[in-house]
Amino acid sequence: MEEMLLPTYIRDRTNLYVPHEFLDYVRQAVFRHVPVGTSSSPRRIYVSRSMASRRRVINEAEVVECLSAYGIGVVNSEILSLEEQVRLFRQAELIVGPHGAGLTNMLFSQHAKVIEFLGDPNPSARHFVRLAATLGHEHHFVQVRQKSKNEDMFVDIDVLKRRLDSLIG
Repeated sequence: MEEMLLPTYIRDRTNLYVPHEFLDYVRQAVFRHVPVGTSSSPRRIYVSRSMASRRRVINEAEVVECLSAYGIGVVNSEILSLEEQVRLFRQAELIVGPHGAGLTNMLFSQHAKVIEFLGDPNPSARHFVRLAATLGHEHHFVQVRQKSKNEDMFVDIDVLKRRLDSLIG
């Protein structure tokens, strides 16, 4: 797939959830063109924003070291083709990452646990909670230190470890 077009406003419900029928339609259309295949890709994924211009993780080296102890591999979605992203996330059992577009790839996961780094307590920033709920994924937060919603963030490693221990041991 080279281009995907979606209408700008596809929900008519006031609860801000995208109807699962819409998501199922998109998923099935993509899956028809991207066979599952076999892959040695990590089933536990950290979606890095290191190549982004904002909302990066300041202490990402520490975060990656912590995550690797739990078998979680690093992914930079922006350097992968859509097909590679679909295959990778389709097999994911755990997706960890800062609030950002890379988490949208949970759309292709079957039954994932999602840990989102989020500093903004504003309920309007809860896009991925709603997407995860519609898809039947478990969604969890790790509250991060962030000056404003578009600034870089700092992840408390102890908080991250406690969250990971509670989900995967």
